[in-house]
Amino acid sequence: MKKIFMMMILIVGLVAVSYNAQADSLNIPDLLSKAPEVNQGYAYSVLDSQFKPTLTADVYKVGNLALQLGITTSDDKININEFTEVIGEVSYTLLKASDIEAIKSIPVVNLIKIEPFLAAGWDRIDYEESGKGNNEYDALVGINFVSYKF
Repeated sequence: MKKIFMMMILIVGLVAVSYNAQADSLNIPDLLSKAPEVNQGYAYSVLDSQFKPTLTADVYKVGNLALQLGITTSDDKININEFTEVIGEVSYTLLKASDIEAIKSIPVVNLIKIEPFLAAGWDRIDYEESGKGNNEYDALVGINFVSYKF
């Protein structure tokens, strides 16, 4: 619950900064409608050979293709205070469950989708002056299966 609350504050804050509003015309529902989708899924780390949960938000979307930024961890659950990697992913929406007429009336169906992705992750970025650096990168392949919008 804490991660959802923190993501909501972050998204509303980012949208509020980019939203050119005056004090008398600020409309919270309109502001929230411009917030990006938040996606949850699982990825397989090619370099670490393990599965990792992911939490991403859409940055740019064209049709079914999307560029997303987010976080992942090596644990079974994502703790927004202790994430281990920042990831950037390119995904393609294959199927949204809300597009299937037979199950469209079920309330939570609009959250389910099938969206495979390729991602690059940065575990540690070290800016040593010596030039040696101690950077850790990751390559991931995965699928987003839940998306929600505030």
